[in-house]
Amino acid sequence: MDKIIISGDSYSYNMGTGSYSEYLKDYYKLDVVNLSWPGQSNKSILNSIYEQIQNGVTNSLFICQLTYLHRLGMFCNINEKKLEFQPFMVNVTPEIKNSKVIFDVDYENNHPAKHGGIQIKGIRDKKNSGLDDVTYNTLRQFYKTYLKYMFNEKNEFNQLMLDVDILQKVINFTNNKILFIYWQEPVINKKELESRNFFNIDSEYSMLIWSTLNDMLDGKTSHLSNQGHKVISEEIIKKINNI
Repeated sequence: MDKIIISGDSYSYNMGTGSYSEYLKDYYKLDVVNLSWPGQSNKSILNSIYEQIQNGVTNSLFICQLTYLHRLGMFCNINEKKLEFQPFMVNVTPEIKNSKVIFDVDYENNHPAKHGGIQIKGIRDKKNSGLDDVTYNTLRQFYKTYLKYMFNEKNEFNQLMLDVDILQKVINFTNNKILFIYWQEPVINKKELESRNFFNIDSEYSMLIWSTLNDMLDGKTSHLSNQGHKVISEEIIKKINNI
């Protein structure tokens, strides 16, 4: 393969030395392109890969790190930007109760926006979305309504699996390879991930669950520690070598 291209959210975002993308770069001695960005939705993560293929990328390995089903990405006519919607996470660091990972999400948006609440991010725009206060709050209300009346985890999961299947066919047709990584919990249907040969560690497909149960978090958030990145990279290398 000529290079490795990673698309994901903050879990795969290249934070420099110690990230799994850096471990892969050092191991394979190849160019590793990291397109990941904090807060991205699955739609944006998948579209980044399609854009690379449209630009003629071939003989490369894509790592597609999928994110939370409740995130919503779409284009906004007002500021002509792609916006990413996501709810406020009540527990910044997941907790373990009765051998289960608890990672509460505030779908009702009871927290002030400045402390979290429903967030709107312009891709690659960490400071703000470029919207005035009235429009920003209108869009927050739109997303709140979406979560309350339209969002359904099972339906979103099934749609994601369909999107994965379509992308896999495109990958095969363009002489590339791809490794899908599932991050969120709960896993709606483990058999669907197994049948598509998703990345897993000891049959655990949710990397959020794996990293929490195995003390691989950074101690401040739900993100990987340096040791977590190292172990993940070692497991990814094993998987890549068998693709």
